[in-house]
Parts: sequence; C-alpha cells; structure tokens
Amino acid sequence: MACKRSGVRSPSPPLNFAKASLNFIMYYTYILKSIKQPGAIYIGYTKDLKSRLMEHNGANLKQYTNKYAPWEIEAHISFTEINEAKSFEKYLKSSSGKAFMKKHLISNLFKEALEKFNNGREKKLSVAVGGV
Repeated sequence: MACKRSGVRSPSPPLNFAKASLNFIMYYTYILKSIKQPGAIYIGYTKDLKSRLMEHNGANLKQYTNKYAPWEIEAHISFTEINEAKSFEKYLKSSSGKAFMKKHLISNLFKEALEKFNNGREKKLSVAVGGV
C-alpha cells in the first residue's frame, strides 16, 4: 500500500519497517513529585522509567530522594537518543526550562504545591540532580 499526499504517491515502506521501528531504545527525561512533601521535585533521565522510579522509592536512597520519598511521576518526555534526554534534563533545570516546565509540563495543583514548598526561597524550584 502506498501513502498518498497532495496527489503524490510515495513508495510503500519496506515490510521490515514496522518491525525495525519497534526496536528503538527510548530514553526519558522525567519529573518526579514527592508524595510525602507536596512541592518537592526531582528531574532526571533514564532508559528504564519504571526501574528508575523504583530506585527512587527504594531503601538505598541518596539524601535528597530519601528525605522526600516516596515519589511519583508528574511528567515524562521520550527521546530516541540519550544525548537528547540529557540535554532536556539540563534545560529543565535552567531558569527558562523551569518556566517552560511550569507552563507546559506540570499540573495546576502541582504548581500550587511548588509555590507553597518554595515559599521563602524567592520562588525558585527545588530541583535535585538526576541521571541514569
């Protein structure tokens, strides 16, 4: 079957196209929110979102993740390249990235919790450094 666009017929993709596209390794930039402390946030990247969330909620935690655990996913963005996920994580931790995140990636209820959590901190987001 050929694809049709504006009266122009394009060739059909090879039969193995669908199979090949299923083999992409995905990388994720994620935003976690604390269940224990509304407004606490963690931004990181990983290739296994489910396992990484379990690590954040596990027993062997770093100081920041332990202090505000348990965590749940507020948002995640998928990428096909690890460098894209790393770059987007870095961007979200910048001042313009924080503004983007507040406007496009987190719920209104969570925005209110962030404001309360950061009261007295010049309205800066409390963000921890993440990684794979």
